[in-house]
Amino acid sequence: MINLTLRIKYHIFIVLSSVVILFAQDLPDWVEETPIDSNYYYARENVGVMGLSEEEYKDKANAQAFKTISMQIRITVSSQAQSSFTETMTESDITFKDEFEQKSSTSTIADIQGAEMVGDHTTSTTYWVLWRLKKSVHAENMKKFVDAAKNQYEGFINTPSDDPVGQLQYLIPAYEAVIKVAGVPVVFDGKNLKVEIPNQISAILNSLRLMSDGEPELTGKTGYPLGRPLKVKVKAGKNMNVADIPIIFLVESGELAFSQDMVLTSSSGRTSTKVTNILSRRSVQQVRAMIDLKEWREDHLSKLVSFEKRLYEISRANSVLFTLDIKQVTQEKIAVI
Repeated sequence: MINLTLRIKYHIFIVLSSVVILFAQDLPDWVEETPIDSNYYYARENVGVMGLSEEEYKDKANAQAFKTISMQIRITVSSQAQSSFTETMTESDITFKDEFEQKSSTSTIADIQGAEMVGDHTTSTTYWVLWRLKKSVHAENMKKFVDAAKNQYEGFINTPSDDPVGQLQYLIPAYEAVIKVAGVPVVFDGKNLKVEIPNQISAILNSLRLMSDGEPELTGKTGYPLGRPLKVKVKAGKNMNVADIPIIFLVESGELAFSQDMVLTSSSGRTSTKVTNILSRRSVQQVRAMIDLKEWREDHLSKLVSFEKRLYEISRANSVLFTLDIKQVTQEKIAVI
């Protein structure tokens, strides 16, 4: 009986050992140890998969990888170059730079130009991913983005101040180039462009006050068009050119269909869109109108989520909120039933 028990335990041990060995053999080498190569920045990350969709856990791991690579880039920057740059900055500039770098580290992996996924691996509990960025490629990209930012900013300073559209056509591409710069300063005539460019964009938007060109509160009927258009106007200083400013209409609550969700202002700064169908039965639905900064991206058809989110946050501070009240219609439907 004792010998039988020992035999059973021995067989269980052999089986478990085999499972562990097979599992270990199934894991890629890089899961156990990050590769070492002085020519590359590496990021090896893992996240739990329980309760998350494939898209969610992959996005989470990739975001962590971006942070890791960004941190390595910042650490390897010459302390001498950093100190000489810091001396040209004001205290508020330094605060903004810290905030800028922190926001950059939370962007998506797509924002690291030239980064490539080496491999990924999923088990029943964990997702591993390995990314790398060649240092020479990163250096070339940084030079390209710094030069692009400076060239676009120079175009901005040579554009008349009464032409906000012309100015933003330079500033938005300059800002996009700047946010792709990691680990090196971007200075033009002693100005830190990481601070200067978003400040200039905000200043221009503050000079273009967006307001409702009619009643911001309207009554609608589910399943029908809205009786009146959503109208806005841009109010600016005397002699300011307010034509061809892109205005986007975004549904904040409810579900609506527009004749056009993006329209350009006229020479008087006015524009509008129509709600062609109220699709939701929500009693209160809201639409926000704002200047669509992403329309001035050089390649506005390509998606760059983190950058467009920043542009949205800047524009939202100068926007108009329309409220659609359909409570009466909902009550009528209940009465009929």
